[in-house]
Amino acid sequence: MMESHTVSSPNKKRRTLTLIFAVLLIAATFFVWWMSFSGFKSSYKEIKQQYYSVVAGQVVSELEASINYGKSLDSFYNIGRIFAKLTSLLPEHIEAVITNRSGEVLYTSFERGSRQEIMAVLENEKVVVRLVNASPSSKYSSFEQDSQELMLLPITDKSQAAIGSLVLVYPSAALNGELAPQQRETIQLSLLVLGISLLILIFALWVLPVSEETVKSPSARQRLLQLIPALIVMVCLSVQSATMYAQYEERYKSALADGAAGILNYIETTVGSLYEKGIAYEQMEGITEYLTTKAKDTPIIWNIRIYNSIADTDEILERVDSWRISAPLSHKEEGTDTRVEIQISQEYMNDQMKNLLLVFLITMIASAVVVFEVMRLPELLLFRRSSEFNRNSALQEEKITLGLRIINFIFFMALYASMPFSSILVRQWDGQLWGLSTDVTASLPITFELLSLMLCSLLFARFSRHTGKRTFLILSAVAIISGNVLSALAAGPQQLILCRVLCGAGFAGVKTAVNAIIASGSQASNRTGLHIAAMNAGLLGGIMCGGSLGAAIANSIGASYTYQFTAGLILAFLAITLHILPWKLLNEKHESYSGQKKSKTPGILPVLWQRKVLGYLVLVTLPLNLGLMFIVSFIPSYVEKLSLPVILISYGYLVNGLLGIYLGPLLAKNLTKRMGKAMSVAVMLFMGAAALLVLSINPMAAVILLSTALMGLFDGFGSPVSTDYFLDMPEIKEKLDIPSALAFLGVIGNAVQMLSPMIYGWLLLMGSNTGINTILVLGLIYLVFGLLFLSMFRRSTSFGKKERGFRGESM
Repeated sequence: MMESHTVSSPNKKRRTLTLIFAVLLIAATFFVWWMSFSGFKSSYKEIKQQYYSVVAGQVVSELEASINYGKSLDSFYNIGRIFAKLTSLLPEHIEAVITNRSGEVLYTSFERGSRQEIMAVLENEKVVVRLVNASPSSKYSSFEQDSQELMLLPITDKSQAAIGSLVLVYPSAALNGELAPQQRETIQLSLLVLGISLLILIFALWVLPVSEETVKSPSARQRLLQLIPALIVMVCLSVQSATMYAQYEERYKSALADGAAGILNYIETTVGSLYEKGIAYEQMEGITEYLTTKAKDTPIIWNIRIYNSIADTDEILERVDSWRISAPLSHKEEGTDTRVEIQISQEYMNDQMKNLLLVFLITMIASAVVVFEVMRLPELLLFRRSSEFNRNSALQEEKITLGLRIINFIFFMALYASMPFSSILVRQWDGQLWGLSTDVTASLPITFELLSLMLCSLLFARFSRHTGKRTFLILSAVAIISGNVLSALAAGPQQLILCRVLCGAGFAGVKTAVNAIIASGSQASNRTGLHIAAMNAGLLGGIMCGGSLGAAIANSIGASYTYQFTAGLILAFLAITLHILPWKLLNEKHESYSGQKKSKTPGILPVLWQRKVLGYLVLVTLPLNLGLMFIVSFIPSYVEKLSLPVILISYGYLVNGLLGIYLGPLLAKNLTKRMGKAMSVAVMLFMGAAALLVLSINPMAAVILLSTALMGLFDGFGSPVSTDYFLDMPEIKEKLDIPSALAFLGVIGNAVQMLSPMIYGWLLLMGSNTGINTILVLGLIYLVFGLLFLSMFRRSTSFGKKERGFRGESM
């Protein structure tokens, strides 16, 4: 029997590794394909709509010219001729509609009774709101509603006030049909790469096992067995990305040429119609200004010119310039070769390909983080079958630390895949509540969600003691799943806010349950710091990957679908958490722990008003939580204010998250052992000061990335160090149990995070209005707070002494 066990155990391990990494490989491959194809589809649609806007924009100009001469949009004669000209230059699946300022349909390019689906879309309340609020300054806007794509071009009067809109309507399926061959090719390519990668994975794990003679250390052998499949996944994604990039480059160029050809045909027709009226090409007044406007308003066009060709070798030598297309004007004098030529913008093409490359890189890095964060899941699943699983031991505590990191990673990835995008949905609805503007209303869902989180955290800290951790976790997860499913079905901001309040309550419940796990899973106080560091590392990685996933979903299929994605991930989080944690052991330790701590419940307020606790909250908790929101609340607005590329925000998230995830916990463990907890907290405040002072010197892209990287280190290092110090303060340690202390600290932190958008907004406003370098001032405040902390806590028993709080096992 013993021999059988030793033979089957490695096979079970390999089966588990193969299954988990095969699932990861399949999911990652299709995610990379979906992300890249969605980006290509978005750019392809933009190219098409640039051509449509050129043609429709000319119609709008004609309408506005007639209105300026006294015609009324409500009683416009000969509208049929305008529609006929418009539709003749556009694909046959596109219809046109003209509405007035109130969104009422005035004219259509079709018989109203024949296209009921279009009329139903135009009567939709969300569409009517967009028509009513159409900005006169915008060139055009586009959105999808009920499987129809709509392009809105505002019509203005002499005073530049919007009096109506020209709406182009076409089925979304038309675009999908055009992209079907490209979609099929990229899927086939991805499946080929996936199939080869799966064979390599199986070969590596089953045919080339790591022998004991090669690697003698069991832990090193275990890490190698995890690292090899992870590297195979990353190589697979790299090959897939490189080949798809090459494919998309050719397709982009083809799409640009098609769009330019459509514009060329339109200009040829427009100029030719003037020639038919007896106006010679040389006598067409304003033709240069007209073509300049078209080129300026159409990013895919670099230059447009009309010229007389004396000699041209292109046709004879058949040398095609892929960046220039031309056509002879059909109306020309005998003996002349008058041509119209369009030069396609290489700059636009390069920008699009650069953006696609950045998307590939971000997707690759986010996928790498997901793979490396969950690659130790097989280790936990195998450990669950061992005799050590429900035994109180140092090995079990190490596995609990690892489990906390993985489940927090999945949990926060799920939350941040949808939480930041509620504002986008409200803006799409153009929702307004209680007389507030759309911009203010858009901030309400996340504000109420955080308010619910804060209030429920206070309530659940006491209520959860009377409910089992497992039951409480299940109820909280169900609340989040229900809230997100209902959010996806919400039809307005009121319903969405109520759903987000429910999600906030579930969020508070999960945090409370995790705090209880941290307390119960610590055999001694020296393990608490490791648990908190692991939890924080998972949190940072989850936020980074969740934001990337959510942005991709919102961009490709709509913000409301992010809620469904979150609900699915929370379900996966619940299943994994219930499976990998030793609940029986945790409950036993919780009962023992609670019996020892019954006397430590004097209430929050008496603890709060102690001098050192209050000093800690002001000098540490306030700057820490303000710094945590730096990448969320400050950097996006700062980048927009400086008119820097939006992609810089994504890379800011990336460097912030990577340093916080991997370098922060490592520094927390090593520096605390060498310097002591109090000195480490001071170092954290100096890190925050350095991040802000660096940014105040020169706000260029590289400096912004350096600043966000330092803030990521500030978070990854500072959160576990400061929390561990707080729990070790005699004023806290002797009067509150760990779950209550963590809940109390969390509530204060949530309150600061709620106020941080207003604080950062005020700093930006003050800087613009007064010329004061407010970032420099904030950095100096962090520096002063660090010095005050050193002065106030210099007599701490942990000041400058080596600590045991982060000693021992690695993550």
